[in-house]
Amino acid sequence: MEVRNQDVDALRGFDVVAEPLETEHRSAQQLGEDVARVVEQELMYGQLPAVGEDGAFRRIVV
Repeated sequence: MEVRNQDVDALRGFDVVAEPLETEHRSAQQLGEDVARVVEQELMYGQLPAVGEDGAFRRIVV
C-alpha cells in the first residue's frame, strides 16, 4: 500500500509505503492505521522536501 501526500506547490511531500514483513501478522486495518498515523504526524510536524538529494520522492516505510 502506498499513499502520496504533496503540497500544491510540490515543494513538500512524501510517500508513505506499507511494506509488512512476511513474519509480521498485521491486519489490513492495522496497516491502514499505521499509515494514517505517519501521515498525520508528518502533516503536523514534518516539513520534508518533496524530493531528496538524489531527486527521488521522499519515502517513509512503515
